[in-house]
Amino acid sequence: MKKLASVLCLAAVLGGALTGCGSEAQNPTGSPAVYTNLIGAKSQEEASSLLSSAGISDNALEAYLALVDDYTAVMGDQPQFQDDFTRLPEEGINYDTVDYYEIWMSQRQYADVSCRVTAFTILRDGISSSTALAGDSFLMGDIDALEQYDLSHMSDEELGIYFSLFNPVPVPSTTDERVVSDTLLAEWQARGITFAERDAKLISVVLHSELDNTAYVGHAGVLVPDGAGWLFVEKLAPTYPNQATRFETREQISDYLMAQYGEHYTKGEAAPPFLLENNHPF
Repeated sequence: MKKLASVLCLAAVLGGALTGCGSEAQNPTGSPAVYTNLIGAKSQEEASSLLSSAGISDNALEAYLALVDDYTAVMGDQPQFQDDFTRLPEEGINYDTVDYYEIWMSQRQYADVSCRVTAFTILRDGISSSTALAGDSFLMGDIDALEQYDLSHMSDEELGIYFSLFNPVPVPSTTDERVVSDTLLAEWQARGITFAERDAKLISVVLHSELDNTAYVGHAGVLVPDGAGWLFVEKLAPTYPNQATRFETREQISDYLMAQYGEHYTKGEAAPPFLLENNHPF
């Protein structure tokens, strides 16, 4: 199961196949959302303004946009990439018509950043931990990018916080997501993980492995207010596009994420996936 977990939103390091948590069609529920892949100045300015208003620092925005621009430079002009906000089609977006992994690896000899690295890059100065952990082998793709990809560089202190937050957590054998949630949040508390009081929030899709009894963040993004609605910013997966999506309601956000990850578990043996907003249920 760790092998399966490792391909959800992280690179399967050099020489291996690279599968992403966002490789399935996006927005299959057909919610009235609009999205951009942040490939131009206009959409980046719109998203940056909302992120800044929600408490994201200029340094964090600069680091995030450097990753976005570098990804776009590597991939070039792809037909599915949208600059202006465009309505998500009801059938979703099939990003798998292009082999992004092959394009990335033809120019780079290390993993692209995951959804977790991207979300942490945005939120890094608002997350702290009293415990500094080394990276678990579960995060081998993240580790490769963090060690080899200069634009994803983090300080030793930031790396300790990152791994305290995203290393997998041992959980009891159960099919009850409340037990998994309570256990994971208790472990985060024991690791001293705290989040700054601001409007920008970490949204985590938590998955459960019944084979090794662990819970882990299988997908992550950043949620900020957008007028009367919300903007959800995410990296779909290593070598897959960046995406910022506008939703009218929180229910639409939940539907969007659970439509993609809600079936990522063994029914009758594992607990269903669930969402967290920082260190609270979504």
